[in-house]
Amino acid sequence: MVEYEFSIRLRVGQREIELRGKREEVLDIIENRLDEIVGKISGALGSPPPKGAPSKVTISAGKYPIIRSGASCSEAVTDLLSSEWGKHPRTSSEILEAMKANAVLFPKTTLSGVLKWMTRKGKLRRWKKGTSYVYVFRKGD
Repeated sequence: MVEYEFSIRLRVGQREIELRGKREEVLDIIENRLDEIVGKISGALGSPPPKGAPSKVTISAGKYPIIRSGASCSEAVTDLLSSEWGKHPRTSSEILEAMKANAVLFPKTTLSGVLKWMTRKGKLRRWKKGTSYVYVFRKGD
């Protein structure tokens, strides 16, 4: 089984901390041990621990945007295609791979049906590129 990378990057002042691993493990560390980790790193670098929350948090699932936990298939497609990543036309295979990277698992047939439904409802634009269809959000959505 392929392990999908999940990462979070925290900026604390001029310093950055990046945590990578399984989604559940990284989120557990953030929820339960973030203050301890920031304190240890600050101590190792010879600076006092910062006060307050990190100044900037960026979360990614490797090269893919984050999908809400517990998202339906159409919500997952919306999260992906409304991101910077989704501004470029994407095939159903690319969308499915991004969903897998987020541990949001739906069969290819379910995704195909959702993409067709969203296209019929006017939420997505679809056209043929080579041998595959590509999808983007309609302008103004």
